Amino acid sequence: MRGFTAVFGGSFDPPHLGHSQAVSWLLARGGCGRVIVIPAFSHAFGKEMADFEHRLQMCRIAFFQFGAAVEVSDIEAMLPTPSFTVNTVTTLHAMYPTENLRLVIGSDILAETDDWKDFDRITAIAPPIVLNRGGFTGGGLGSFPAIASSGVRGRIAAGDRCDDAVDGDVMNYIEKFGLYGLT
Repeated sequence: MRGFTAVFGGSFDPPHLGHSQAVSWLLARGGCGRVIVIPAFSHAFGKEMADFEHRLQMCRIAFFQFGAAVEVSDIEAMLPTPSFTVNTVTTLHAMYPTENLRLVIGSDILAETDDWKDFDRITAIAPPIVLNRGGFTGGGLGSFPAIASSGVRGRIAAGDRCDDAVDGDVMNYIEKFGLYGLT
């Protein structure tokens, strides 16, 4: 994994400490020059998500600590919906033709790639880096906590501040805008 740009997409609903740990690991391991974090504009499988602008802003807050090494991109807001990864990586490849793109996916997602549109094309453009997510097998790299955004949303709705799972500034944003059932 030398000399690449990591493409890290997802719903980021909300971005949690597992996401931050994955970015930190990618940058610390060596070879990753930068990470492009891409919140999905419209989920390909019809999953309901918080407003895109809120998720985009929460990503900017969550990944601010990495400085110029991480770009939070709104590229999917400019692409056709629903947001298909193949469209995103194809567009990124056209934008950055000399960069070695690598798609970052969790081991929990690996079993779903048969349902993705043109996964073979994705792997040709941006060969995946699979990261081990706690509780899932899949032969990935590293070891990351079993934090799920869906669980975080449920905890927040129940009144839990989730300091063990969400960056404090992200949680302040969630509270400020009453996201995930907070009033």
